[in-house]
Amino acid sequence: MNRPFPLALVGSMVLAAACSSLPNEKSTPELVGGASTSSDAHRANARQPFGPPSLRSGLRIPPGERFVFAGGQPSGFVVCATNEGPVPVAIAAELGGERFDVATLGPGEKATVAFVAQQAAIFENPSNREARVRAEVWGPTEVGMRYVPMTNE
Repeated sequence: MNRPFPLALVGSMVLAAACSSLPNEKSTPELVGGASTSSDAHRANARQPFGPPSLRSGLRIPPGERFVFAGGQPSGFVVCATNEGPVPVAIAAELGGERFDVATLGPGEKATVAFVAQQAAIFENPSNREARVRAEVWGPTEVGMRYVPMTNE
């Protein structure tokens, strides 16, 4: 099932200017950061990451493919993603067969996204050129990772 991010959380979604804050865990993923569209209450509930990321990776996503990170892990994680390539990259979350579209990052844009336990992070490249994403992860990193072709859903 493919559905947009739940409307109730859209007001608190923020494209982050820097990858520097962690949210409290919720049942759906969210974008966090310091942009002016974030509510003061949301900012007050954000936590700063402690220490360096657990994982730093330079993802290269082939045209028409998606990179799936995690899914089924016992705890949540946070990903700071920076689009370092020339094409947009879509970020989604999947949990229990339900998909949530989280954000689309244009070239040079960044977002910090929190995922809950069991959720998979999905980075998609619908273009006909290779996408490049720098990803920093706080949380479990001994998780499944794979590339899969995008299909019409």
